[in-house]
Amino acid sequence: STTARKTVLTHGADKWLNRLVYNSEGILFEDDQIQVGVKSEFHGHLGRIAIFFGNKISVSLESFTATINVEDTAALAVTSKIPTSTLAGMSQIQQLVHVVCKNVFGAEPVLNISYLAGSLQTLALRLPVYLIKFLEPVQLGSSDFFERW
Repeated sequence: STTARKTVLTHGADKWLNRLVYNSEGILFEDDQIQVGVKSEFHGHLGRIAIFFGNKISVSLESFTATINVEDTAALAVTSKIPTSTLAGMSQIQQLVHVVCKNVFGAEPVLNISYLAGSLQTLALRLPVYLIKFLEPVQLGSSDFFERW
């Protein structure tokens, strides 16, 4: 059984997220007004994600906010700077996010985006932060490998 999530996620966003399970960069979400892209890198228990917000229309997106919610803050710490509140027409801004894995976690952080473009628009997107991203392979020579086999 699956546990109910408190946040209602944006419909259709999973198709974008699924492509980022094994890729370190790509599009997280896109519609007629906005494109959200990510580039990420993980080393040991630390991760860094650059989130790119691209305004696809000629009018500025006003009252722009992008916040990140973490369900289990004892297991996952996420810090970021709030981006500028206006995203000019046909332009892009970046938000850097730092992630620290402190324990096993089950739910990905949720990126909440809101802005005014005629009316209030809201998006809730899961970030591609999975426990497997923090794992690093062990390098073994052939003798060590066969000894452990």
